[in-house]
Amino acid sequence: MTGFLEKLQNRFSTLGGSLCIGLDPDLEKLPQGFSRDAHGVEKFLEAIVDSTQDFAAAYKPNLAFFEGLGSQGLQVFETLRARIPETIPVILDAKRGDIDSSSRHYAKALFERWQADAVTVSPYMGWDSLEPFLAYAEKCVFILGLTSNPGRHDVQLLKLADGRYVFQSVMQTFRAKPCQAQRGWVIGATLGDLTQAAFDATGDDPVLVPGVGAQGGDLQTVFSGARGKRPEHIVINAGRTILYAAHGSDFAEQARAAAEKQLREICTALTNTQTKTRPVQH
Repeated sequence: MTGFLEKLQNRFSTLGGSLCIGLDPDLEKLPQGFSRDAHGVEKFLEAIVDSTQDFAAAYKPNLAFFEGLGSQGLQVFETLRARIPETIPVILDAKRGDIDSSSRHYAKALFERWQADAVTVSPYMGWDSLEPFLAYAEKCVFILGLTSNPGRHDVQLLKLADGRYVFQSVMQTFRAKPCQAQRGWVIGATLGDLTQAAFDATGDDPVLVPGVGAQGGDLQTVFSGARGKRPEHIVINAGRTILYAAHGSDFAEQARAAAEKQLREICTALTNTQTKTRPVQH
């Protein structure tokens, strides 16, 4: 079985950048001509995957959008999962994290039933809530590090008595734990001055970066903050700017063009960063 990192490396070698396409099917945003139901979502996403796979280093279905459609939505997800080529890794965005007995069943569903190559999880119930996910060798578990949503200030950016932020304490604690799976981190693209500190806290682990595109994250800031990491391990997620690039009959062609453009921008920003040297620290 080919593991997540090997698949990601192979795609990066082909594409020159790690573009992850988020699959977040919003009924209200479907193009003209699609029914606002599970059937419409299925047909829409089939066309999106077929038209964009030449530029995708990974796909990231957000499970919430499928769960919101009930049992039919989960059937749509299973059909979509089978349609994505085996060579392209699937990051299942589920943000799970519960007591260990519950997490074992979550991990079994995500990794065994739905064959995710990687998943997202929340660390805030502690290490035992993540151990069941991290027991799967060849898989990757992206732990929420410092996210791009405004609510990160409520917990992640609280200051501790020793001067660290909560997110830094969490990441330092969890990076010290042994695991069989590949550990990764979710680091938002809209962190501004905190970008460098957030990426420094990830060490050598791969990073999933949401917030580029519709949320306004800047690629050059991201790659500058991540300088020194293996470039294929900086996985840039873009969703709405690709999925909903157009709402007419040419939506699939426009999604393909948007994916190609996003990948080109990733490659350019990555190249620009690699040609610069990190300033000397005094």
